[in-house]
Amino acid sequence: MTTARHLLVRYAEKERFVENFEHEDQVGTLFIATTARVALAEIVSVFVEFPNDKRSFRLLGRVVSRRRAAKEPALAAGIRVEFSPDQGQAIQLILDHVGGKDIAFQNRASRRLSCTLEISYRHDGELLKQFAEDISEGGTFIRTQKLLPVGTEVHCRLKPPGQLLGIKIKGRVSWQKESGDPVGMGIEFLFSSSRQQKKIAKLLTSLRAKYSQQVEQNVEQVRKRNRFR
Repeated sequence: MTTARHLLVRYAEKERFVENFEHEDQVGTLFIATTARVALAEIVSVFVEFPNDKRSFRLLGRVVSRRRAAKEPALAAGIRVEFSPDQGQAIQLILDHVGGKDIAFQNRASRRLSCTLEISYRHDGELLKQFAEDISEGGTFIRTQKLLPVGTEVHCRLKPPGQLLGIKIKGRVSWQKESGDPVGMGIEFLFSSSRQQKKIAKLLTSLRAKYSQQVEQNVEQVRKRNRFR
């Protein structure tokens, strides 16, 4: 199964999002400064973060252009990602947030984190292997066309990179996403012991450190390029 590459974009100043976003008809595009090698037409999952407000949004789109760094005029290297109309609601939430509108955010007990983890589980005697798109202390979202009824309980095995056995955990389908991209379902973790909770917490700590390091590396690469212009 092909999974979307994850890109994290942070805006300390909300106005910077507007500077990099273009909206025409029902399609929006966002320029992302990055030195990562991303192919044209590649599907990417973009996490837009506003760290000062402790808010984040996820958008799914495809790469429509790439740009090399330039000295005159001073331009950062990056890509432009196009978002289809089915991402309109998420885009409008971002624009409302940037514009200072009062939004009734749903506060989660735990914050979701972008990831690409293999997850396997059995249903009706069939072993299904899928990929988790994001994860939190309380659950995960699985990209899959084989949606299970809400309330279905499954015994899952999460396999982080480098782990042979993975983490066994019981879950329950809490919601479905039947249209748009990605299609999939949300799984709520049903912990049977504090040991399981600690394993998930340890996994999240490891993933956060990994993504934080990647972001810092990307920022440093951009700074170096700008420094020698």
